[in-house]
Amino acid sequence: SVRHLSPDMAWFVLAAGIVLFLGVGLAEAYGGVAWNKSLRTLFYGLGAAAIVTSLVALEGAGRLTVPRPLVFLGDASYAIYLVHILAMTLTVKVLQAAGVDAMLGLTANAVLVLAGALICGSLAHVLLERPLLGWLRGRRRVVG
Repeated sequence: SVRHLSPDMAWFVLAAGIVLFLGVGLAEAYGGVAWNKSLRTLFYGLGAAAIVTSLVALEGAGRLTVPRPLVFLGDASYAIYLVHILAMTLTVKVLQAAGVDAMLGLTANAVLVLAGALICGSLAHVLLERPLLGWLRGRRRVVG
């Protein structure tokens, strides 16, 4: 269990997870390693699991504090997921209609499209998801 992972061991697991995750990607991209799809998925998954497990253990032990903006994005992640395609499409259309997309490079356009998705998803979270969840919580207390 994560609670039984000491902070020292959690730092080690974090480092090992990062090395494994990045190692698979770098070996594939630059080392000419052609991973079997199942093996690649397994190694990426183990690396990611080690990273998440160690970060949870470190946060639980008070050795790691998650910045508030990241906590907010985590809370808003489902709303962002639900609206991201529509928001990205809308952002591209707005950039095209304004003629801005042709003036900007690929990176700047990608950053603006990502920002559009995050802003729209965050607004959906604050304006729709939170009030709806609050209403459902209150309703559940009355009914149950």
